[in-house]
Amino acid sequence: MINAAKAPWVAAPAATIPVAPAGGPGGAAPPAAAAARDALRGQFPRNVYEATYALEALAWDVDRRWRAFHGPADRRRWILDVLERACVADPCRTLERDGGRVVLAVEPAVDADACGVQIELATEVGT
Repeated sequence: MINAAKAPWVAAPAATIPVAPAGGPGGAAPPAAAAARDALRGQFPRNVYEATYALEALAWDVDRRWRAFHGPADRRRWILDVLERACVADPCRTLERDGGRVVLAVEPAVDADACGVQIELATEVGT
Protein backbone atom coordinates (compact mmCIF):
# COMPACT_ATOMS: atom_id res chain seq x y z
CA MET A 1 0.00 0.00 0.00
CA ILE A 2 1.29 3.47 -0.88
CA ASN A 3 1.55 5.97 1.94
CA ALA A 4 0.28 9.17 0.30
CA ALA A 5 2.13 11.33 2.81
CA LYS A 6 5.47 9.82 1.76
CA ALA A 7 4.83 9.19 -1.95
CA PRO A 8 6.99 11.23 -4.36
CA TRP A 9 4.58 13.46 -6.30
CA VAL A 10 5.69 15.09 -9.53
CA ALA A 11 3.84 17.87 -11.33
CA ALA A 12 4.00 17.32 -15.08
CA PRO A 13 2.05 18.51 -18.12
CA ALA A 14 -0.80 16.31 -19.32
CA ALA A 15 0.15 13.36 -21.54
CA THR A 16 3.75 13.28 -20.31
CA ILE A 17 5.55 10.59 -18.37
CA PRO A 18 7.22 12.17 -15.34
CA VAL A 19 10.41 10.59 -14.01
CA ALA A 20 11.33 11.14 -10.37
CA PRO A 21 14.00 9.55 -8.21
CA ALA A 22 12.76 6.62 -6.11
CA GLY A 23 13.55 8.49 -2.91
CA GLY A 24 11.40 11.43 -3.92
CA PRO A 25 12.22 14.73 -5.61
CA GLY A 26 12.75 16.74 -2.43
CA GLY A 27 16.17 17.21 -0.88
CA ALA A 28 18.19 15.43 -3.55
CA ALA A 29 20.89 17.24 -5.46
CA PRO A 30 20.16 17.44 -9.18
CA PRO A 31 22.12 14.85 -11.15
CA ALA A 32 24.74 15.81 -13.67
CA ALA A 33 23.44 16.07 -17.24
CA ALA A 34 25.13 12.81 -18.31
CA ALA A 35 23.71 10.92 -15.32
CA ALA A 36 20.25 12.33 -16.01
CA ARG A 37 20.42 11.21 -19.66
CA ASP A 38 21.51 7.73 -18.56
CA ALA A 39 18.63 7.53 -16.09
CA LEU A 40 16.14 8.62 -18.75
CA ARG A 41 17.54 6.13 -21.27
CA GLY A 42 17.09 3.37 -18.69
CA GLN A 43 13.60 4.47 -17.70
CA PHE A 44 12.24 5.05 -21.20
CA PRO A 45 12.00 1.37 -22.27
CA ARG A 46 10.17 0.57 -19.02
CA ASN A 47 7.69 3.37 -19.64
CA VAL A 48 7.11 2.17 -23.22
CA TYR A 49 6.56 -1.39 -21.95
CA GLU A 50 4.06 -0.22 -19.32
CA ALA A 51 2.19 1.96 -21.82
CA THR A 52 2.06 -0.87 -24.35
CA TYR A 53 0.82 -3.27 -21.68
CA ALA A 54 -1.89 -0.79 -20.69
CA LEU A 55 -3.08 -0.45 -24.30
CA GLU A 56 -3.14 -4.24 -24.72
CA ALA A 57 -5.13 -4.60 -21.49
CA LEU A 58 -7.56 -1.90 -22.66
CA ALA A 59 -8.00 -3.61 -26.03
CA TRP A 60 -8.64 -6.99 -24.34
CA ASP A 61 -11.24 -5.38 -22.08
CA VAL A 62 -12.96 -3.60 -25.00
CA ASP A 63 -13.11 -6.90 -26.87
CA ARG A 64 -14.34 -8.82 -23.82
CA ARG A 65 -17.16 -6.35 -23.21
CA TRP A 66 -18.27 -5.53 -26.74
CA ARG A 67 -16.69 -8.16 -29.03
CA ALA A 68 -15.25 -5.29 -31.06
CA PHE A 69 -12.43 -7.16 -32.82
CA HIS A 70 -12.27 -10.05 -35.26
CA GLY A 71 -8.99 -11.56 -34.13
CA PRO A 72 -5.54 -10.40 -33.01
CA ALA A 73 -4.76 -8.45 -36.20
CA ASP A 74 -7.91 -6.34 -35.79
CA ARG A 75 -7.09 -5.71 -32.10
CA ARG A 76 -3.52 -4.60 -32.94
CA ARG A 77 -4.78 -2.35 -35.72
CA TRP A 78 -7.12 -0.68 -33.19
CA ILE A 79 -4.19 -0.15 -30.77
CA LEU A 80 -2.12 1.48 -33.53
CA ASP A 81 -5.06 3.74 -34.44
CA VAL A 82 -5.39 4.78 -30.77
CA LEU A 83 -1.66 5.56 -30.63
CA GLU A 84 -1.83 7.52 -33.87
CA ARG A 85 -4.76 9.64 -32.63
CA ALA A 86 -2.93 10.25 -29.35
CA CYS A 87 0.12 11.57 -31.22
CA VAL A 88 -1.76 14.03 -33.47
CA ALA A 89 -1.52 17.03 -31.13
CA ASP A 90 1.80 16.05 -29.50
CA PRO A 91 4.78 18.06 -30.79
CA CYS A 92 7.31 15.52 -29.43
CA ARG A 93 5.80 12.25 -30.68
CA THR A 94 4.73 11.04 -34.10
CA LEU A 95 3.55 7.69 -35.35
CA GLU A 96 4.94 7.11 -38.83
CA ARG A 97 3.55 4.49 -41.20
CA ASP A 98 5.94 3.48 -43.95
CA GLY A 99 4.64 0.59 -46.01
CA GLY A 100 4.31 -2.30 -43.59
CA ARG A 101 6.30 -0.61 -40.79
CA VAL A 102 4.88 1.47 -37.97
CA VAL A 103 7.44 3.53 -36.02
CA LEU A 104 6.87 5.71 -32.96
CA ALA A 105 9.32 8.63 -33.11
CA VAL A 106 9.97 10.50 -29.86
CA GLU A 107 11.89 13.74 -30.19
CA PRO A 108 12.12 15.74 -26.95
CA ALA A 109 11.99 19.53 -27.19
CA VAL A 110 15.39 19.74 -25.46
CA ASP A 111 18.46 17.69 -26.44
CA ALA A 112 16.62 15.69 -29.12
CA ASP A 113 19.87 14.34 -30.60
CA ALA A 114 20.90 12.73 -27.32
CA CYS A 115 17.46 11.64 -26.08
CA GLY A 116 15.39 11.05 -29.24
CA VAL A 117 14.17 7.51 -29.82
CA GLN A 118 12.52 5.59 -32.65
CA ILE A 119 10.62 2.46 -31.68
CA GLU A 120 9.37 0.04 -34.33
CA LEU A 121 5.92 -1.01 -33.15
CA ALA A 122 5.02 -3.31 -36.02
CA THR A 123 6.60 -4.59 -39.19
CA GLU A 124 3.23 -5.05 -40.84
CA VAL A 125 -0.32 -4.51 -39.63
CA GLY A 126 -1.28 -7.48 -37.56
CA THR A 127 2.16 -8.51 -36.32
